[in-house]
Amino acid sequence: MDCKTFFRKNADRLIPVFCLLAWFVPAAWAFDFYHDLNDDVLIRDILSGVYTGVPESRNAQMLFPLSWLLAGLYRLLPGVPVLGIFLWLCQAGSLYLIVYRSLRYAAGL
Repeated sequence: MDCKTFFRKNADRLIPVFCLLAWFVPAAWAFDFYHDLNDDVLIRDILSGVYTGVPESRNAQMLFPLSWLLAGLYRLLPGVPVLGIFLWLCQAGSLYLIVYRSLRYAAGL
């Protein structure tokens, strides 16, 4: 499959990706990403093992399966900001779905 066929076939999925890249890349270039609330900092510190020295999956702010998965990723990838990446992916995924559905709705008019 050549590039033209791939882009023509998947244009409705790729246009939101390019729109979000055009929005997130300048924002990331100009500003820093940081944890805004004290709960985010506490969750990050518990999951990454700042308090105990070992990534801990039990915290009062999150459901256990999600915190277990994130703590496991902190164990596998020490030094990587797993919670920050996860929160960014949730934000980008939500915006992708909004743009994707909006474009599909606009195309149906």
